[in-house]
Amino acid sequence: MAEHDNDFPSLGELAETLVGAYNLIGKLLGDLPIPIGLPPMPEREGGGREAAQALERARLALLDLPFDPETKSMFHTLLLEWLTAQDQMALAASVSADDHRLYALFATLTRISMIASMVEHRLTDPDS
Repeated sequence: MAEHDNDFPSLGELAETLVGAYNLIGKLLGDLPIPIGLPPMPEREGGGREAAQALERARLALLDLPFDPETKSMFHTLLLEWLTAQDQMALAASVSADDHRLYALFATLTRISMIASMVEHRLTDPDS
């Protein structure tokens, strides 16, 4: 890997953040008026693929839920961002963890955090 800022998260730390984001998304989906459950993210090889499949099923289930279009769109974007981060993680792990891949993954995880915060706010204060 090329030289990068020593304070920048490692691939392993970014992987932990990705798992944390999955768990947060699961909590948010569970807080819906009609909850959508996610299975725990498997810790074995290939667990990310199973988590991605669960989020894809959740994404499709969201389309049929009766709630406001803005919140639905935020959830949809949140799930797509997580799936994008999972793809970026797989590429960094299988091809190489070059700086540009780590920075892109970090940026996607940052967007996930921001969107999750907005979704959480919408769920706790729907009139906002």
